[in-house]
Amino acid sequence: MREAGSINCMRRSPLTLCLFVLTVTSTIAEEPKESPPPPPPLEAQLAIPFTIARGKTTRVIVRGRTLDQITSVEASSAAVTATIIEKGEAKLPEGWKAEQLGDRQVTIDVAVAEAFAADTVKLNLRSDSEATDIDLAIVPSEVLVDEKEPNRGFKDAQPLKLGSTVLGTIGSNKDVDVYRIDQAPTPSTARIHIDIIARRCGSALDPVLTVY
Repeated sequence: MREAGSINCMRRSPLTLCLFVLTVTSTIAEEPKESPPPPPPLEAQLAIPFTIARGKTTRVIVRGRTLDQITSVEASSAAVTATIIEKGEAKLPEGWKAEQLGDRQVTIDVAVAEAFAADTVKLNLRSDSEATDIDLAIVPSEVLVDEKEPNRGFKDAQPLKLGSTVLGTIGSNKDVDVYRIDQAPTPSTARIHIDIIARRCGSALDPVLTVY
């Protein structure tokens, strides 16, 4: 009787071990997998240039997040038309993050009629499921001036007239651009107001202005 009891005990052990292994294997297989992070929302962060002229067609680059997914662009006025030229990746300058400057961009040709009277226009960029807006400033073509290099010092200062709007670029770290205003004072220009609106219009510029 004792031997029979020993044999029955030995037969139970392998069965118990098999059941344990099957239970562990089943538990591991059912562990949930981590889901990938959701894509960033569609967002237009800045336009280059953000100031364009009436009566002309200007090529504008809009930077932001997921902009390579847009399918259409519509202006807030029928006097302004916007045409998508290309979409794709936007390289980030050293030290910048996608949340700050955007890692996607879309190139748009923006045509403004001469009769358009407002000083801003809104562009609505749409994908299949989202939309985002960006504002452009509108000025007369005669006041829009392109920056001319070199203009790093007093000797090479670029001459400007009061009321000019300069399309300039920070080309490198510690870049300095110098402009000169040669204009006799009149009752209306005895006091000159200087204002920097780049950040308010969506520019990434963090400017310092010195007046001599």
